[in-house]
Amino acid sequence: MGGLAGHMSHLYDNPKLTFSKLKEIFIAAAEGELEGTEKTDGQNLYLSFSVPKQKMEFTDGDGPGRAARNKGNIKSGGLTVKQVVDKFADHPNQELKKSFSQALRAFEKVIQSFPREKQVEIFGSDTDIYYNAEIINPDTPNVINYDKKLVTLHRGGGGFFDKETGSPKEVEGRDPETGELVTKERDISANAEILALALEGIVQDLESQGGFEVVMDAIQKLQGLEDKAALNKALADLDAKISSEGISDNQMIIEYIMARIGTIFAENGIKLKPETYDLVLKRLLLKNKVYRDVYLGSGASMPRDLAPNKILKDLHPRDKNKVINILNNSRDILKQAIQPIENVVHDFSVAMLAGLESLFILDNKKGIEKIRQKVRTAKEKIETEGSKENLNTLLRQMEKLKSIENISTAAEGFVFDYDGHTYKFTGNFAPINQILGIGKYEGRGTLPPLDESLINEVLDVLLGEEDDPEIIYIPGGFKPPHKGHWNLVQAAAALYPNIPIRIITGKKGRGNIDFSTAKKIWDIYIESEPERIDVEVVNFTEDGSPNPWKWIADKEHDASKPFAVAYSSKDQAYKRIVDAIGAIPIEVEACEDEDKTCALSATDFRDMGLKNRKIFKSFMPTHISDEDENKIWNILGGSEEAGDHISNSLEEILFSIIEEVLEEDELEEASGAGAAGGFSLPIGQKPSYAKSERPKVKGIEVYIRERKSN
Repeated sequence: MGGLAGHMSHLYDNPKLTFSKLKEIFIAAAEGELEGTEKTDGQNLYLSFSVPKQKMEFTDGDGPGRAARNKGNIKSGGLTVKQVVDKFADHPNQELKKSFSQALRAFEKVIQSFPREKQVEIFGSDTDIYYNAEIINPDTPNVINYDKKLVTLHRGGGGFFDKETGSPKEVEGRDPETGELVTKERDISANAEILALALEGIVQDLESQGGFEVVMDAIQKLQGLEDKAALNKALADLDAKISSEGISDNQMIIEYIMARIGTIFAENGIKLKPETYDLVLKRLLLKNKVYRDVYLGSGASMPRDLAPNKILKDLHPRDKNKVINILNNSRDILKQAIQPIENVVHDFSVAMLAGLESLFILDNKKGIEKIRQKVRTAKEKIETEGSKENLNTLLRQMEKLKSIENISTAAEGFVFDYDGHTYKFTGNFAPINQILGIGKYEGRGTLPPLDESLINEVLDVLLGEEDDPEIIYIPGGFKPPHKGHWNLVQAAAALYPNIPIRIITGKKGRGNIDFSTAKKIWDIYIESEPERIDVEVVNFTEDGSPNPWKWIADKEHDASKPFAVAYSSKDQAYKRIVDAIGAIPIEVEACEDEDKTCALSATDFRDMGLKNRKIFKSFMPTHISDEDENKIWNILGGSEEAGDHISNSLEEILFSIIEEVLEEDELEEASGAGAAGGFSLPIGQKPSYAKSERPKVKGIEVYIRERKSN
């Protein structure tokens, strides 16, 4: 699920931060001069309040409290308690639904006790201001086990939102570091302070609030270092890292990254002409949304002169292959470039957070030991049962953690402001979180370098791209969704990080599997994905559309920004339709079964996977835990009894392929993929194909009959 809060910055995430300023922050922290708030490990929710025009009574569930998880919620005016309950009705974690609805009720009850004038000061006259909040509930823990039920409102991270766009409103202001006139989000710190004071002045009835207390995060000072050894080491390590790249104190982090990319290229024998290198470097940097927002403005698109087709134009085929590999692995390259600075900041953060006590845990020593035990258990299990990939991941994270005994705080981290920027220290929380996720999220990671056989396919995609898409659609039946379908999501997210993905399917059932059932499974896949990809499942029939393609075409007909459609390489009919509606194609190599003998299909999943647990498991995405696998098995009504007797004969497989082809052919014809280009697709018109392009179903049937007779 995508959230509004986005990414709170580590020190190394600010590309304009100079190394002299970074050292200044280190020294201020070591001297105990940093003031901020505890970072908590709860569930994120944005909260607001619709101030009534007059005094009125509300029915339960339809009160003025409002919640939001994404821009769509903002644009619709926010979710009421009832709408939160409906939204999470089919969520695999029903405790989370209960937690969100109870928290919103508690928030609503507290704010209703304020005078109307105070409500307007805090939230605006029309649900204008949302506050970033953390829902802390012992019944729905993440890594840290808290002792209280809390709705913790943050002083930072919220905003004055535009209901037309769902994004924070912006105003012109001065950059505190450069003095340049820049566009920045409207400041709501004064409103937040009014809210904090109002909360301090009331007595809350926790029993009527479902046990939830509504609080503003408490301001505190981060304790300084008595022994300055950690500070001296951080400063010395920082000097060594930047000097090795020819960078001085008065230069910025972005300049270090640029120098490091040059070093990485040299170490890997990558040589490009200066003009090509310049374009590639710019695209690598601006591919990162944080950097793009900083340098081009919030929500800016990639400049057209940096489109892959422009970069690749007139290049020698050898250089084209190099550049394609670089662009496809931009995220890994940037991560590798900043890693040395990240390590310095990490080690210093660990030292600063040692002994930081959480305000929301009664016994911090016990809290620390609980986390240590979780990590010990996970580590032992991985060392005993883990794959080579999992063991390597554990090794990388233990290199950061160094020792389980280094877990020295039960707080997630510390958030502070410095020179107009909000930063966080999280210390060992990141490697702890990664270790606890190993096994549960097995198989995730970045895409490997391109195989030579895929170069031309990827080149076709890149050459047709004028700009990054604003949204990615994945249409299909998905009755039920399996690992091949999830592979589409992962591939699209890897190619275009931070771009929202919408799975478009309909209510029509196949077998006993309808939209509701398929969505439950999708929700499990989405919620258990550690990378928090922004994915939602959409029922196109709710808008009265006859098929997903018309829904997409209608949705994007007047769109000024590009959009993309992801599809499997086995669905070549999809490619023609994608071209017809003017989308950026994302063709993903078909996900195959473990034997590499046949492409996975939903039909096989229904016909064979629900009769045999081993076959069923082969259809599961690799990040799915045993617990979630059992949930999906039960949702689909799997039968253990027939499991030992199911046959994997060629006949069964081929008949299932026939059914799948017929289903795809039906969808293809319903889509009306004619020869029209752009958005002038004649929806409802059957496509015209040469006879050689039609599926040879009859031929397969004849083949099977011949085998049976023999």
